[in-house]
Amino acid sequence: YIYFVDEAMPYFMMKKVADFIIKNNVKIKWFCETRIEKNLVKNENLMHLKEGGCCFLINGIESGSQKTLNEMHKGIIIEDVTEYLKNSFKVGIGTLCMYFVGFPTETQKEARKTFNYIKQVKDIHTLSTIGFFCLERGTDVYKNPQEYGIKSIINKDVLYNTNPEYYLKSSKRISNTFTRRKQLYNLIKDYKILDDKIENFLNRESMIFLFENDGYNKQMEKVEDYMISVNLEDLS
Repeated sequence: YIYFVDEAMPYFMMKKVADFIIKNNVKIKWFCETRIEKNLVKNENLMHLKEGGCCFLINGIESGSQKTLNEMHKGIIIEDVTEYLKNSFKVGIGTLCMYFVGFPTETQKEARKTFNYIKQVKDIHTLSTIGFFCLERGTDVYKNPQEYGIKSIINKDVLYNTNPEYYLKSSKRISNTFTRRKQLYNLIKDYKILDDKIENFLNRESMIFLFENDGYNKQMEKVEDYMISVNLEDLS
């Protein structure tokens, strides 16, 4: 089992891996992080990846709201995500979808769309993780905050301030890790998310154990030993 470490391994590269494995009859299985591009949505392409050893794909969906995705400049279409999940489920490739709430332009209504979307697709993919937005140095949001609904960043010049607070254009309040964590906690409570096969934090290294004997469901008892659980009461 091999984990190709790349934040967004493109389809053409995954196809090369699958082609090589099929041509040389290599007995390995593999997984990676990838981006939901048009080629990846197609059923026949996912089937080819499956035949070429791919058993799991990790995707940063980020939001269930197309409006928020557009404001992020994410470059994906939510209908394509749904089609991709249906087709990957059909061919037997497991999926992990990652989401977050608290993007500066996101309203509470749009955040709820993300939770509604997770519930909508929960039966056609393996696992979801959801967290809250962090403002990271070097990102376009950090460089151009005004374009992303941020009025001003607090203590921007502090060298080791890895997740700075900021003022939102839409309100006078400060957005920081506590307020965004609190928002996430309230949504988790509202949607009873832990009852819906969704983990809030996941130890990535544990993913390698998901595929022993070709089965996520068969291995859930083993996998649970490697999951990092969340004590929601600590966030209240």
